[in-house]
Amino acid sequence: MKLLLRPTWRDGATWALRGIVAVGFACAGFAMIERFRLGGAPWRLLLFWLIYAPLVYWVCIREIRIGGAAVVRAARPRAAVQVSFALRPEGGEFGGAAEREAIHVLSDRLAAQLEASGQGEFDGDEFGAGRCTLFMYGEDAEAIYRSVAATLAAAPLLKGARVELYQAGAGGDKRPEPLRVLSL
Repeated sequence: MKLLLRPTWRDGATWALRGIVAVGFACAGFAMIERFRLGGAPWRLLLFWLIYAPLVYWVCIREIRIGGAAVVRAARPRAAVQVSFALRPEGGEFGGAAEREAIHVLSDRLAAQLEASGQGEFDGDEFGAGRCTLFMYGEDAEAIYRSVAATLAAAPLLKGARVELYQAGAGGDKRPEPLRVLSL
């Protein structure tokens, strides 16, 4: 498994909005073809779309962002902290509803702490196979961990959790080795 920057909901919303705008401009393009009677000659249609499509993209679509989040992020290496723990067996493969709710409350606290400290961002969680993993990213794995360590240690549902710290840029194309592995 590669350590990747996972897309956030803002990224999905941005792409959806870009798609809607692109369809709108395509409809406007067809309307202009009709209005200016460009449909008679194939070379006019080709010339129109070769000029119109890139112009619409560069002027309008590429600048659309949701919540100020850029969809295309710089390809700079990022440090990561992953917290992985077992879910209660009676909750099944994805945990029970109450357990998932407790994890989401904890996730909100972690996100607020990371945002307030400026050390990174909480990127989300992953449930499956009776386990849950929480993902946090930033510039320095140690700083990310220090900013959330007290909350992680105080959470009873994280008893026995495995915390892996990954340094930015480690590993190249293969899964990097953790910088440090801790148990809660």
